[in-house]
Amino acid sequence: MKPDFLIGFFLYLSPMEFVTEIKEGYTQVKVLNTELTETIALSLKAELVVLTSTENNNILLDISECKTCDLAGVNVIATANRLCKNSNGVFLLAGVNSNIEELISMSVRAKELNIAYNQKIADQTIKKLIADK
Repeated sequence: MKPDFLIGFFLYLSPMEFVTEIKEGYTQVKVLNTELTETIALSLKAELVVLTSTENNNILLDISECKTCDLAGVNVIATANRLCKNSNGVFLLAGVNSNIEELISMSVRAKELNIAYNQKIADQTIKKLIADK
């Protein structure tokens, strides 16, 4: 006899990888992992695609918690920059450490990125970038 219902199920909850906060004029996405790697790149990219396809096309990506980054992480940064530009928005990368900055400069046209090194500067910078566009 087969059961008509599921006797038990397993629910796997992955830890939060990032948080998204809608602010006045822009959306802040803060990566909570210490590594910006392939493990979160797909879900982060999906979030950025959704945001830029709506009216939330001004993005501040805060990676201040990240200590390391791989090529998938750099690709997410480059994709976010392109998505914002293509939707007439602004992209700002915040909280970049020297290791990640070096990798970005080797992999992406760093001159095309707006970078702020801490949160206080990031808030001021994105507001200025939005006002200037």
